[in-house]
Amino acid sequence: MASSQWLHGRTGEESDPQRSIGPSLRMWMFRHYGRATSGGHYGFMAAFSITIIGVGSLASLRPDGWRLTAWVAGLLPALLGLVSLFYPVASSLSLPWALAVIAWGTGFVATAERSRHAEGPSTFSAAARTKSDQT
Repeated sequence: MASSQWLHGRTGEESDPQRSIGPSLRMWMFRHYGRATSGGHYGFMAAFSITIIGVGSLASLRPDGWRLTAWVAGLLPALLGLVSLFYPVASSLSLPWALAVIAWGTGFVATAERSRHAEGPSTFSAAARTKSDQT
């Protein structure tokens, strides 16, 4: 039995939802974690939004390795917009919003890359700490 057949409980052409691992996994998670962690689509989207805001804020502080966080903060919304464009479903972003988040993500990365050689490092980088220790 292939992994997708095992996951969905399919053997051949028939499909038995009672034999699927999905409902069993959901029941196990409900018993162990309760309703608070099963946010579904809206919980995932809230976590996704908070992640973008958190990673973008971290990148703006410019600690060591900040360029990776800037790329992540820009690529996450851009990928959301691209997926909304190429796989439109009821919960996808509309065309104007998809284009807006793609532009915002690319603008965030472009701004971060242009400012990487800005004068003076931030107070959160090792170069700034070394410079302040020498004075």
